[in-house]
Amino acid sequence: MIRMTRLPEEVTRLLPPLKPYFSYRPYLVFCWLLVAQLVCFGKATVQGLARYTPTHVAAWHLRRLLAAGRWQWEQVLHWLVSEALAAFPPPKDGVLYLVVDSTLKGKRSKQNPLAKKGRLNEYAPFTFGLHVVIVIAQWDVYRIPLAFQLVKPKASPDYQSENALVREMLGKIILPAWCKHVIVVADAAYPSRANLQAIRARGWCFVIAFPRTWKLANGHHLWDLVTHLPIHLYHQVRVLLVVPTPRRRVFWTFAKQAQLAHVGDVTVVLSRRRRNDSPKHTKLLVTNLPQATAHLTVAL
Repeated sequence: MIRMTRLPEEVTRLLPPLKPYFSYRPYLVFCWLLVAQLVCFGKATVQGLARYTPTHVAAWHLRRLLAAGRWQWEQVLHWLVSEALAAFPPPKDGVLYLVVDSTLKGKRSKQNPLAKKGRLNEYAPFTFGLHVVIVIAQWDVYRIPLAFQLVKPKASPDYQSENALVREMLGKIILPAWCKHVIVVADAAYPSRANLQAIRARGWCFVIAFPRTWKLANGHHLWDLVTHLPIHLYHQVRVLLVVPTPRRRVFWTFAKQAQLAHVGDVTVVLSRRRRNDSPKHTKLLVTNLPQATAHLTVAL
């Protein structure tokens, strides 16, 4: 472990635009916090990060900055995101993927008023911690967090649902100049009617896992398609991994053009990891991409 005594020249050259959001001392502590995050190879706790900073920037300085409510962290995050989007090479096709996901930050004190008990899915263990929903920009091999919100307990006076927070974040996102097309990717927790209307209102496309309780325009439920589809109609597709490698990920899929209630014309794709998997282990993907295929939908 190396304890640094001065800020790197690159940091002092790049971060001056953030000075208006801080006074002098908090700005210095913020710079050291970023540097410590970059060089820390262990668990990035406050105590662990303080081992890389000089002695005049102790752990309580970092903790006080993180807990302070006066500095404008949203503007700071927006500046960092815009600089990161401009630094990486843009995709050749100009397509930006917005990945919506949630996470549980466990191991928090039970006296924290914003912590709650929950789990990510029916197979995951219960944990007590902070529930955070996040929007990530993705293209090629790059993933950059754009925005995040804390999902507060329902007993909180200013509680907002997870889907409402997602719509708020999507509405505030400023796209990079090279972006020509946006595709929203999310799991089955986010295909509410309001979310889909907000996505379509901005002219974006989506690839979202849907719950089986949604209805088609003819009145049938999606679970009827999943449950009663014969096994011989599934076809094998091989999807490339993100990292260049000769390996492929195999899925068994079925695609169908349909009209979904409150959504319109979509492509419904059933996907499973093994051909003989039960309907319970079959994922149901829905996309409004024009001329979408099973291979393209599963790959996205």
